[in-house]
Amino acid sequence: MTTNQNQPVKKINDGRITAAIWKNFGEKGTFYSVTITRSFKDELGNYKDTDSFSGTDLLIVGRLAVKAYDAIADMRAADRAERADAA
Repeated sequence: MTTNQNQPVKKINDGRITAAIWKNFGEKGTFYSVTITRSFKDELGNYKDTDSFSGTDLLIVGRLAVKAYDAIADMRAADRAERADAA
């Protein structure tokens, strides 16, 4: 069974597109996951999120995915250092 926090540990934004990084805890230890969403206003003017992207959004999605990957690599390194200090 895995659990995650109620809030992402980091958000990376580019305009209306956001990559949210989540720290999860499972039987095999800590792992990270990413959700990428695009914000928009509905017909009533309320902000909503979607995981659907237009063709012009895809380069931004790709750039955010790389940034999220790099951020997770840094977090994993920090996790390893923390475990080494605790040992």
